[in-house]
Amino acid sequence: DLWKFVINLTLALGYDAVVGGAVAMTGVATGFAAAMINPFSLGIAQSIAHVKLYSGIGFRVVTFIVFETIAILYVMHYAKKVKKDPTKSHVYGITIPGSGQKDKEVLMNTKFTKVHLFSCIILLATIGTIIVTTMFFGWYLDNLAGLFLLSLIVEGFVSGYSFGGTIDKFIEASQEILFGIMTIGFVRAAVILMEDSNILDTITNFFATALSNTSSYVAAIGMLVVQHLINFFISGAPAQAVATMPIMTPLSDLINLNRQIAVQSYVFGSGFAGMLWPTQVVVDCAIMGIPIARWYKFIIPLVAIMFVAEIIFMCIAVAINYA
Repeated sequence: DLWKFVINLTLALGYDAVVGGAVAMTGVATGFAAAMINPFSLGIAQSIAHVKLYSGIGFRVVTFIVFETIAILYVMHYAKKVKKDPTKSHVYGITIPGSGQKDKEVLMNTKFTKVHLFSCIILLATIGTIIVTTMFFGWYLDNLAGLFLLSLIVEGFVSGYSFGGTIDKFIEASQEILFGIMTIGFVRAAVILMEDSNILDTITNFFATALSNTSSYVAAIGMLVVQHLINFFISGAPAQAVATMPIMTPLSDLINLNRQIAVQSYVFGSGFAGMLWPTQVVVDCAIMGIPIARWYKFIIPLVAIMFVAEIIFMCIAVAINYA
């Protein structure tokens, strides 16, 4: 629903659905991969590598600024081009049934009411609660699911619906993302199959062995590449950390690399690769209502730029013995 809101907002401003999807997806992916403090990736990896929690933040502040700047400039360049000439849009002339996208006239003629105001307040309160509870009270998926359910009920009450009417609206909205939910299930089933058959362990061990007799710079870049490749099979950041860091940590010791560099390769690989691999992109596109081939036309150049920047930062990390 947040993605649909952003997409419809960009449509109302004269852009296209790709701009809205990019604002949401690249914002999340870049913030996740270049985060200064991220308990779901960095925190887990540093714990496994026995590195002081959230240490090395100075280096990550720089990476965060650089990667966010790249993402913002890239999206703004595309948005400016589309606004000037709508035919340059990657989704020009395409209407996606069930995507939730609305015509610009409909969006512009919709008045902002008190109900909309209260809805925004509830949304901001929900987001604020997520931030506070995950950072200080250890809330995770089960707790957040309950929070979303409570937010749904409150939102329905504010909008004037009965409890039954709220549930009906929830079911109606869920129909639009059913395809995305089914896709998530199929992708997860493939990952479970590879996990239970120990295919992932074999793949990870193969890559680690190949890096054991290389120079520091080559090994650091190699770790980065490996983490990107592993992300194809393991899309969840915590799961990827558990699968790779127990191998990458002793490997970094073996080739005299600071463990922080191994952690950084994982953080980059588990985040930025999510914008590329179809195991994740197909789900995102299903939710956004954008054909995956059209999305790739937009995102592949950005991913390439990001990857070059990742390599540069990994080399800098080795040069300064990032710790």
